Amino acid sequence: MDHQCDPNLYIGKICNKMGNKKRLQTKKLPLPLKWAWLFWLAFFLIWIRVEDVDLFFVTILGLGGAGLIIVSYATTKENVVLLKGYLIRGVIAGLFVTPLILLIILFKSSLHAHGFFEIPGKQISDVLVNTIWWIFLGPLIGYEIFRSKDADRG
Repeated sequence: MDHQCDPNLYIGKICNKMGNKKRLQTKKLPLPLKWAWLFWLAFFLIWIRVEDVDLFFVTILGLGGAGLIIVSYATTKENVVLLKGYLIRGVIAGLFVTPLILLIILFKSSLHAHGFFEIPGKQISDVLVNTIWWIFLGPLIGYEIFRSKDADRG
């Protein structure tokens, strides 16, 4: 028997080494989350064209992108998550913020091609210093989400 996966299977299915199909517990993104991603992308595409050296909008993009990544991951998994899971996801989202902000800044600077980095070094150091705030705020937001979901069930 050939141990290849059926190419007609969608990403939610995998094949194990024995050739049996095994279903991952995934589901599609809900419509409001799809709209949130679309809004984030539209905001990104509008911001990318603007000559701007302020960190406000790029920080909003970084926070929104990191939050959407974690929420998208969490909603596609069909498992019950305890408070510990929400706190860990909050820390991971907080860790995603700074690299995502820096990646967005680097992408914008490479597109505009001024011959110099668009954001001054002082502002980059401010982004790096704020990493501890994002890591701290992530679990707090995760706790609030857990509390709201727990209130919905009870």
